[in-house]
Amino acid sequence: MLSAEANAKLDAIVNAETDNFVELMNIAGLDPTTAWRYADMSGVELDDADVSKWDFSGAHLAGADLSRVKNIREAIFNKDTEFEGCKLPDGVTPQSLVA
Repeated sequence: MLSAEANAKLDAIVNAETDNFVELMNIAGLDPTTAWRYADMSGVELDDADVSKWDFSGAHLAGADLSRVKNIREAIFNKDTEFEGCKLPDGVTPQSLVA
């Protein structure tokens, strides 16, 4: 059973008049500096989100569209991040993002 707070957040997300990932993330109260570690983000479209300091360590990004994000080189990726089929900005490769 969900807490009243969790139910309220879920209701706000379901009834949101947006499909913008960042807006939905904010409604859910998620912290992008920690929320996406080892998360399944396959197929997600991040539009023109500023991903500075977002932590994608170990995230599954198969089919995700990060082609228009801002500051991708300031985001965190690691050797466990899965990029198969992920669209990245022009001139950016998975190898250039993994430290």
